[in-house]
Amino acid sequence: PYTAVEVDVDAGAKADWPAGRQTVQIAGQWGYWRHLKRASETADAIADATTTSVTVSSRTDVEAGHTLLIDSEQLYVSSYSGNTLTVVRGVNGATAASHSGGAAIDIYEYPNQRGALPTVDVTWGEAESLCAAQGKRLCTEQEWQKACTGPQNFAYSYGPEFEPRRCNTRFAVDGVWQRGPGLAPSGVYERCTNDYGVYDMIGNAWEWTASWYSRSDRWRIVRGGSFFHNVNLARADTRYGRFLDPDYRLDLVGFRCCRSAAPPQTP
Repeated sequence: PYTAVEVDVDAGAKADWPAGRQTVQIAGQWGYWRHLKRASETADAIADATTTSVTVSSRTDVEAGHTLLIDSEQLYVSSYSGNTLTVVRGVNGATAASHSGGAAIDIYEYPNQRGALPTVDVTWGEAESLCAAQGKRLCTEQEWQKACTGPQNFAYSYGPEFEPRRCNTRFAVDGVWQRGPGLAPSGVYERCTNDYGVYDMIGNAWEWTASWYSRSDRWRIVRGGSFFHNVNLARADTRYGRFLDPDYRLDLVGFRCCRSAAPPQTP
């Protein structure tokens, strides 16, 4: 459904990128904020394809700019009032998804250097400051997820099914789940990537995002799972944020940076 997505349009195909290039350009729809299998769990049945107002049982954490997947349809949330969402229909299939102006996301976890250990054990504020020092910022949850799923909207970044040892995640040996040696340098798992060319989006270290899990509690969202945690958390659609307040830090939580797209130049 991501017909408006472009990857590094100024550099051609990934194989042709100049040596040392450290970001991948992604523009267009930022993917699903939440996967919902049955509309009845969250919204009234949507029988009329022209309906643009959806009433939900709870609007917890839903904000303008999020994209919901209800049954097989994507709904872009343009605004809300109480538990009533105003949505944009027709985001699926051949309709160009152009709700975002684009951004650049680092190929590797900070410090965005192949072969370097990701920086972990930092608070959300410290991570944001380190990105800002490079003229960047933390990625929004939607930007992170779009980069992780790739153009095919894969559940595990690299594909639709979990593949043990492809990324730095837990793996089963004779039916018993094992962990690897620990945090790995960026890019060591060479097949832990997707068609956007970003690495280690799942496993290795959790990644701070700019988005709120609970604004009132000041809890932020991390994505991607880690080498330590259950593989069910190492998915493109898994999010966590309970108790991740401004003082929270952990040696399993790192981050990567994004940069907003430059505004169009006036001739």
